[in-house]
Amino acid sequence: SLDMAQMAVERLAPGGKLILYTGSAIVDGRDALREALGKLGCDLRYREIDPDVFGEELASSAYDTVDRIAVVAAILTK
Repeated sequence: SLDMAQMAVERLAPGGKLILYTGSAIVDGRDALREALGKLGCDLRYREIDPDVFGEELASSAYDTVDRIAVVAAILTK
């Protein structure tokens, strides 16, 4: 999601918007996606839509360090 947002922001016209609906892994209470999106040089509106979705995925070893997976919506305006 972050790669896609970075590529899209480069192509946005002034005043253009990117609307992103995705999941974000929360680790140690930290939302790294939100932090990274905030550094893209756009106005960011961000909110959690579902704070704990895909709970069954947390049983997978790939998510050993993940507290939860949140569904989020982000609007970036250039």
